[in-house]
Formats: sequence, C-alpha cells, structure tokens
Amino acid sequence: MPRKLPKAYLVKLKGEQVRLSAAKVRSEEKAKRQAEEGLPSVGMLRSFEGDCAACGQRTRFTVDNLGYCRCSRCGAQANFRMGVP
Repeated sequence: MPRKLPKAYLVKLKGEQVRLSAAKVRSEEKAKRQAEEGLPSVGMLRSFEGDCAACGQRTRFTVDNLGYCRCSRCGAQANFRMGVP
C-alpha cells in the first residue's frame, strides 16, 4: 500500500508548479510581444554603445530589424549594418 507524502513536500511541490507555470506564461508573453513589435530575432543586437561619426559623441545606437543602426542623440544612421556580411 502506498505511503502518504509529507505535507511540507506537497506544499513545496505545489509552489514549484505555480512558479514554473508563471514563468512559462511570462516567456510566452515576451515572445508574443517581440513578434508583434517585429523586434530582431534571438542572437541579433537591439542596441549597443559606440562613437557616432556625425555628432562625435559616445552614444547608444539602436538596431532595427533590418540591421540598420541609428544614433540615439542625433538620429544619424551609422555607415554599417549589423548581422549583414
């Protein structure tokens, strides 16, 4: 005849199941939001820091889904593309 599991173990197991299901929902929402916004796929940079040739300052560049980089200060487009050989 099977033994009853300890109550502390059952409580901990239930908490772990709740935590895993919440994490799964969050990751699904994140993937859905990225698909809707058309963000770059995994492995492609979304932004990086560098020196802008137009304004001459160290700034953050944002990368669109085609790989074009734009300066966040002056809005100038960089003279290279990310992820394109």
